[in-house]
Amino acid sequence: MKIDIVKSIIALALSALLAYACYAICKYDEIRWLLTIVSFVMFGSLSVMTFGLKAKLERTSVVLSVLSGTLLTVAIIMNFVFAFFNFSIPVYIILNGVVLLAYLMTYASVYKAKQ
Repeated sequence: MKIDIVKSIIALALSALLAYACYAICKYDEIRWLLTIVSFVMFGSLSVMTFGLKAKLERTSVVLSVLSGTLLTVAIIMNFVFAFFNFSIPVYIILNGVVLLAYLMTYASVYKAKQ
């Protein structure tokens, strides 16, 4: 696995801007910071894995990038929907945690399959 530092930094900066957009959109003070922090963690990890990491084999790298990009899109939509509504904090944390952990398990399985 190779890390492209420049693309990773750009991906993290883009994730920070998207997390700030969630902060700006959210009207509810009691959940604003939680939404911003969780959004940044989700967007940051997924965008770095989409754009900043490359596997040894080209096919594996493409599959992992498509998987990560798809889940990044789902995470962006999911967190922006949460930004518009007042929600239960435990449900939000559990939903994002389950999605991220299921993704990491799938990512690890695909990465190990042909290495």
